[in-house]
Amino acid sequence: MSWSKGERAEDFVAAHLGAAGWFIEARNYRRKGFEIDIIASRFERLLCIEVKARRFAFADQDPHSLLTLRKIQRLFNGMNHWHQETQDSGRNAEFWLCIVGLPLNRNCVSWQKWEGNEEAFT
Repeated sequence: MSWSKGERAEDFVAAHLGAAGWFIEARNYRRKGFEIDIIASRFERLLCIEVKARRFAFADQDPHSLLTLRKIQRLFNGMNHWHQETQDSGRNAEFWLCIVGLPLNRNCVSWQKWEGNEEAFT
């Protein structure tokens, strides 16, 4: 998957979130050792979103197989760092995987909430 396809998928998701009333706090939040595709908020909710662009039917693959343990640890570490950097410790982040089907189409977006053992990654 080329970088431009991934970037277009992230743009698509950010636009979709914005249209639904979400505020995009950060895009491609990078620090040493991690990157978070999108950090979005609305009211008291804070989302950490990993976007994956794929050319397959969503039912054919377990979405959790798209994220390695190392990537999950990096997402959690990244959100901990973001909380410290922004001094926004009042909201706990929800971790979401957004799979975007290609070609881009509003009907080809699958949202999966990561419900793992967060304590194992902090």
